[in-house]
Amino acid sequence: MRSPRRSRLVVIGLDEEGRSKAIEHDRTPARIVRPSGAVVEELWRQESLPAHPDYDGTHRGEMDPVPPRSGASIRIFTVPANTPSPPPEELRSSPSLYVATVVSGEAYIVLEAEEVRLRAGDSLVLPGSKHGWRNDAPDPAVLVTTVFAME
Repeated sequence: MRSPRRSRLVVIGLDEEGRSKAIEHDRTPARIVRPSGAVVEELWRQESLPAHPDYDGTHRGEMDPVPPRSGASIRIFTVPANTPSPPPEELRSSPSLYVATVVSGEAYIVLEAEEVRLRAGDSLVLPGSKHGWRNDAPDPAVLVTTVFAME
């Protein structure tokens, strides 16, 4: 199974005169490839809130799947084309609250009691529930997620 193209991250900051400027044009986000072939890329990891403009929330290499305790993680999640439903014993949960929007493609979120089809423009809130993903389409589904730790 071929991995999707890595995301490109453009980081905006200030130049020496205090003007807005792209300070980095081609940073590669940290990522994890799941056993199913799904890819999770962490665009930004805000360790605490409120955010500060000089904080660098980007990371390279291996991604920590656990979101920061007092902040948030912004991620791109890609479900490969032709991904079958996971068996019930492989549904997973985590102590995290996910707020996600499908930006391209379509996929099914597989829950314990049902499956829900999500298409481009659809959003979901997932509060640590057991779930998995299925994609019957010939194209990958891409979601942008904000992840918060839960108590």
